[in-house]
Amino acid sequence: MMIFVDRCVATLSPDATSSPRYEIIAQNGCLLDGKQEDSSSAFRSPKPTPDRLQFTIDAFRFVGSDNSMIYITCNLRAVAESQVPDPMNKACSFSKSTNLWTALEGNSAICSCCETGNCATTGSSRIFNPRYPGQRGVGKREAPSGPLSDQEHKWATLGPLLVIGAEQSQALAVTQESTNVELWVLVTLGILSVAVIVVGALVAFIMK
Repeated sequence: MMIFVDRCVATLSPDATSSPRYEIIAQNGCLLDGKQEDSSSAFRSPKPTPDRLQFTIDAFRFVGSDNSMIYITCNLRAVAESQVPDPMNKACSFSKSTNLWTALEGNSAICSCCETGNCATTGSSRIFNPRYPGQRGVGKREAPSGPLSDQEHKWATLGPLLVIGAEQSQALAVTQESTNVELWVLVTLGILSVAVIVVGALVAFIMK
């Protein structure tokens, strides 16, 4: 079994449809945050195992908000291990050195739709336009408005994540448990390493 992360959105509340919000991953596995000038967000290669997917995110706060608590809601999808990477089944990162999208697995041509915004097939319930944030301060994200598209796969909400300044000597840990998801959270304004594991529906956020 393999896992894909089709979409991740950051919000200030557990409600993924609330505003402000910021799309971290969209278009069936395009890590949009990696296109930001001050971002190094990317999927980590190689995958530890077929049923495990890791990516890093630069920790951030929302522009214009003093709230240090954020929630990240992700659409997780499990497929057969025999699934061949394609525009609907992919994990794509943006490479600033080449100015191109690259695939974690498979031919990077499957990532071309990350730029055009047409990764979903015509008529798919997962079609939505990419929303690249506008100007923002370092370590902060602008949040576009508009309704979330319906998704047919399981959503997992992580948080609250407490984001604190790097000048503080120690980050706080926030732990939340549920019947389906168990979280470990340790966040500062640095690099956040994310591991998503299918087995046991375990999602772990670990400071790199």
